[in-house]
Amino acid sequence: MSIKECPFCGSAETHVIKAMIGHDWSVECMTCETIGPSQDGADVAILSWNEGSPRWKKFFEMRAALERIRDCDFVITLPDRMDAVRAIAREALE
Repeated sequence: MSIKECPFCGSAETHVIKAMIGHDWSVECMTCETIGPSQDGADVAILSWNEGSPRWKKFFEMRAALERIRDCDFVITLPDRMDAVRAIAREALE
């Protein structure tokens, strides 16, 4: 089973590691040092890394919302601008 690139830095320098104590396995990015969720086997760890955890998905949703806020054309008036920012943030948190 192949390991996908790191979802955070895009590096292909990823590999499976085994915990020194116990039977847990994880995937690690050698570039940014992200470590995926601990699992009971190497194949399960790779699958978990490739699919992404719910926490990672929420992170990417929040990052996308912040990018939308950053890139928003705020020609509108201040009260409406704050409503727009709140709406984007609320959408990302749901």
